[in-house]
Amino acid sequence: MFTVVDLFCGAGGFSRGFEEAGFDIALGLENLEPVAETYMENFPEAEVIVEDIQRVRAEEIERLVGKPDVIIGGPPCEPFTKANPKRKENPLDRLYEDPIGRLVLYFIRMVGDLKPKVFVMENVPSIVDGE
Repeated sequence: MFTVVDLFCGAGGFSRGFEEAGFDIALGLENLEPVAETYMENFPEAEVIVEDIQRVRAEEIERLVGKPDVIIGGPPCEPFTKANPKRKENPLDRLYEDPIGRLVLYFIRMVGDLKPKVFVMENVPSIVDGE
């Protein structure tokens, strides 16, 4: 069975889809305690880290669940969505200058450090087209 680590896990919608497809949900990472508590209720067998991804190292995840086969996650979309009237004009500023946008880079860092067989990152289309 393939093991899954869910970064920005929220209450677990993304994890639920993978679980229903036959994957083993090993760990969720969420920075908001009340939201993480909901995840724990939804996935009682999974490890849960309640912390900002910027403060979590791959070694901590490996210590808890080993190397995951799959990393999934949906970093916040606010800096990238066209629905945000305050989003930065320059697409690169959205990623590098916006503190919330930079969370995508921490997702990428975790993928690079843990080297899963596959990763899936969910976000709005404008994250890649710059529109």
